[in-house]
Amino acid sequence: MGLAPPWNAKNGAILIFEIRRLQDREVRTAYHQTGGCKTVLHAMKSPHHSRPVTLVATALTLIAAAGLFWQHRTYREEIERLRKSMAQERVSSRSASATDSDHRQTARKPSSAGQDLSTILALPDPATRIRSLIAFADTVPVAKIAETIKQLRDSSPDWDPDARAAIHLLLTRWATEAPDQALASLQTLDPTKHGGDATSILSGIAATDPLRAAKWLEDPDNRMTAFPIIGHFLAGSITKEWVRRDPSAALAWAEKLPDNQRIGAYVALMGTLASSDPRTASSLVTKLEDGGPRREAIKNIATLWSKQAPEAAMAWVQTLTGDDRQSALTETLGGWASKQPKAVAAYLDQNPNPDLTAAQVKAVAQPWVNREPAAAAAWVASRPAGAATTEAMSDVMWRWTLTEPVAASTWLRGQPAGPARDAGIAGLALATFDTDPSASLTWAASISDETKRAESLTKGIAEWMKRDATAAREFAAKNGIQVP
Repeated sequence: MGLAPPWNAKNGAILIFEIRRLQDREVRTAYHQTGGCKTVLHAMKSPHHSRPVTLVATALTLIAAAGLFWQHRTYREEIERLRKSMAQERVSSRSASATDSDHRQTARKPSSAGQDLSTILALPDPATRIRSLIAFADTVPVAKIAETIKQLRDSSPDWDPDARAAIHLLLTRWATEAPDQALASLQTLDPTKHGGDATSILSGIAATDPLRAAKWLEDPDNRMTAFPIIGHFLAGSITKEWVRRDPSAALAWAEKLPDNQRIGAYVALMGTLASSDPRTASSLVTKLEDGGPRREAIKNIATLWSKQAPEAAMAWVQTLTGDDRQSALTETLGGWASKQPKAVAAYLDQNPNPDLTAAQVKAVAQPWVNREPAAAAAWVASRPAGAATTEAMSDVMWRWTLTEPVAASTWLRGQPAGPARDAGIAGLALATFDTDPSASLTWAASISDETKRAESLTKGIAEWMKRDATAAREFAAKNGIQVP
């Protein structure tokens, strides 16, 4: 029984949150981290050390580039949602009774008319504040955009999502309405503080004139591309817009980019295309060379396509081979299960695949256990015996126990002895250990496999000794467990 919690969604969310922070002020951190990687690589004289360091740096770049795509997509969707909401509210206010209209105007109706920025930022209701900010940003004269952005930054903390969304909108307007001024502002921009400004501006220009944005990036005198990570962000901000106009041209441009820009361009390009036209994205991805960018693009396509047309996505997965197929299958099953876990389970039952990995079984079970834990656990328990099933069962019971310990333990008591039940006990015991080590080890003692039972008890007692040696010794003495 391992006592450290496995990788989970919370940990992943924390990592993604930290990586996304690189885009703006925290890109300084990325610069130092990458510099640190270079220092370590230089210090390691033995050549066998260089590959792991390079792989780590590449992985961070892929995650960061994916973060760029999702962050810009989030900004765009949030701004569009707010604009639609404001339009609907205006329509409803005209058709409603005078009393209702007065009430809305008093309580929620957003308006930036006559309000300065400091007044808007001080509004107590967050929904009204956000709508007012967006309305305000839409009406700022182009000549005052730079001044307004400075005022926003001086009045809000760096992490404030409201201010960041407003700044992104202002920069996008600047890029589309006065591109020369917007690009000129980048000459004096400090990339370690506001590198994200460049991606917003380039996205805005690329939406109407991608060749102009590409020319700016390709300028040999462009000092921003010398900064680690930023080159990927900049290239991605261009391709994510270019691909909406001309996918083939965007891909051809991305293929010619240098190493410090290509990954970001690919990730953003394929991610954008996959959300609107996954079939075209799936045909273009085959043109990429084998490696990290191709694998990441395939995963993006699989995730998005599976949520739109899961059976079509599964048919595409069957055309892939090797690691591409395995990673695409995992993402497709997970994406489909996030919406229809029962349908995925039925599909797999009707189309048996003895080579399913633990990650693929868990991809189905994890979103399901959040909705119907007993059904998810029963499906995993019904799977053919093997490492994939036992690992998935342990994960399901760990997750279920964290939220509904009584229901999880009651269900598990009714399961027949065997590898699946043993794995479930391991997961339940793991989830219980921090709050009740005695109950955790009592469960571990019921594992039917003698070797696994002894291993779990030994590890459990050893960990308990670190926390409460007296209680651990008492439990061990009562249950005939040897104290390490």
